[in-house]
Order: sequence, then C-alpha cells, then structure tokens
Amino acid sequence: MGGFVTRVDHEDGPGTTARFDPLIRSVARRWSTTDAYLAPPFNPAASTNPLLTVSDAADRPVAAGTMRYSWFQPGEAGRTWGVPDQNWLTPLVGGPDPEVAFDELLTLWRDQLETAPTGVGAESAALLTWPARDVAGVRPLRRHGLQPQTVLAVRGRGRGVPPSLPPRDVTVRLADLDDVAAVVSLVMEEHRYEEHFGGVFIQPETAEQTRRVVTRALANAPRGCGSPSGAVVPPACCGCCRHTVPVGSPLWSTRRRPPTWATWWSPRRRGAGASGRCW
Repeated sequence: MGGFVTRVDHEDGPGTTARFDPLIRSVARRWSTTDAYLAPPFNPAASTNPLLTVSDAADRPVAAGTMRYSWFQPGEAGRTWGVPDQNWLTPLVGGPDPEVAFDELLTLWRDQLETAPTGVGAESAALLTWPARDVAGVRPLRRHGLQPQTVLAVRGRGRGVPPSLPPRDVTVRLADLDDVAAVVSLVMEEHRYEEHFGGVFIQPETAEQTRRVVTRALANAPRGCGSPSGAVVPPACCGCCRHTVPVGSPLWSTRRRPPTWATWWSPRRRGAGASGRCW
C-alpha cells in the first residue's frame, strides 16, 4: 500500500531503543479504551528472531511484529494442541489507521513465510494472538484468511465466589494422587470435545502425556470436586461451582465476560505439496 515503508531486521531487536516508544504509546491508548483487563504493551524484546516493521512516510513505526518458528517432533506434547509446524507473529499495531497498518504488517509477514522453513511432510500453520475486543484487527485478519481458534477470558477480583453452598450430600474436597485415573478421564473427555473445533489434535501418546501432567499437578497443587459417591466429577456438574469454571473452549457463555485474547490462525500446508494458505 502506498505511503508505508517496510523492513525486516534479522539481528538483535530494538528493545533498548526509543524508536518504538511512540508506537507503544499509541497501542496503549487504544487498548485502554478497548479492554481495561489488557496488560500494557511493551517494546519488542531483543532476540535473534526476525522483526518486521511498518513505518509511515516520516519513518515512524506504526506496526511491528516478531516472527517465531516452532517445530514439534513426533511424540512431543505440542502436537496435541496444534499442528507440528508453527509460524507465530507477535504484532503491535498503532498509528492513526491501525487497520491499514495491520494489513500491511500481515502482507509483509506473508511474504516472509514464503521462504520460511517447514517440517518435512508436516501440516503447518500461521498463528498470532490479538485482543479479542480490538476490532481494528478483525477485517485485516479475515482478509488474509485467518480465523479465530482459541480464546482467553478473565474476570475481575471476587467474581469467582460460588452463588450457593453445595448440596448436603456433596463434599467438596481436594483431588489427590488416588484420583489420577478419574481426572485423566475428564481431561481426555474435554480433549475429545475440543478436537471438533480444530484446537486439539489427539495423538496416540496424548493420554499418557496427560497422565504424567495430571500426576505432577496433583502432587504439587491438587484441586478437585467431590460427589455423593466420593468420585471425582467435573466442577460444572456441581451446582455449587458451575459458574466458577474458567472459559477455555471456542464457545463461551454469555453470562461470562467476553474473551480478552484470541488466537487467530491460517493453515499453510495440508500434507506434503498441498497448499492450504488463504492470504
């Protein structure tokens, strides 16, 4: 688009310079009016990852994004929650027209991904996180073929108080190491549900990996919920705490706060030689 200058830095990022301070202030102002729960933005950290920059005609940055590449080997837990071959962008977009600046940043990112490494014969994806209530990014993201995949929501302090006491025949207790099998069963049930939305990819080793994670979690900081029979059940099944379950799936209740962050993604390749990109 006319009027913009783009650049790609492959050396250490400009985290110690003041060049990006006006961009950070611009992002902070928009975020403060968009969602009070968003943490303040920060300068791109110095790293060896490529840094993409979009500047206006006066060479003032209006958008920036750090690229990061991840490849999960067969058997790694990361394959359960995503495709093996992942290209991430961490965007910061400001200026007087953030929608246009973001579109230019996504175009620059697309051009870089044309030569980005990919795993042999692997499915790959382009991913980024974006404030869910910052509507300035929605149209550029959709124009480039990305779609929302997961959401993260928060609630204010004191919102998690149960609305009532548990029924007399229900005992709320801490889950312990004797409950590992039951907790793993509940987690796997959630995995099977979320697999329908494309955010979870169950692997042959997922159940065993989940068992190890649950075992460590219960050994360090156990949590759980009881039922009349003493068995571990999902918190949503207990009337006393169904409203305290955090939002973690692509669907959320209208009774809870809208999501704060959303992960957007676009498939880059579906098997060797088949392109799945929508840019």
